[in-house]
Amino acid sequence: TRLKLLLDHREVGAGREHAARGALLADLASKLGADAVEGRALPLGDVLWVWQVESPDCWSESAASKEVLAGWITERKTFADLSASIVDGRYDEQKLRLLE
Repeated sequence: TRLKLLLDHREVGAGREHAARGALLADLASKLGADAVEGRALPLGDVLWVWQVESPDCWSESAASKEVLAGWITERKTFADLSASIVDGRYDEQKLRLLE
């Protein structure tokens, strides 16, 4: 079992496809270790932590590894994006999804 930080690769500084976008992921990997950080498309939030639980060899291959949300989800916002999301209603929708 290990704790892993997941970063939405669609966020600026997180993706690997552009030098500036990969900077955040690379910086976190250098500080926390390459196995402790991963960039991927997240269904909710911009940053979250999961416990990765390795399954015993006797379990089916589809259950080889499980992820359990560690309880922390972070949604990054600039002031301009926060203001816009309040005005257009995205803020309330995102808040409800985070609280579910």
